[in-house]
Amino acid sequence: LFKYVTKFLFQSSSLVIDLTKYENRYRSQCNYLLSKKLFELFFKQFKIIIKNNI
Repeated sequence: LFKYVTKFLFQSSSLVIDLTKYENRYRSQCNYLLSKKLFELFFKQFKIIIKNNI
């Protein structure tokens, strides 16, 4: 997951596409509720990282 955060930091222009891919991958693993939680947590963290860097 942390590698993913780093990847996002360097690819913020394709952020929406990557987020969709990320979510779809986990949804297809029948872990939807878990991935949704992870996804929300991840997104909160990501917003904080962005806020701190700008």
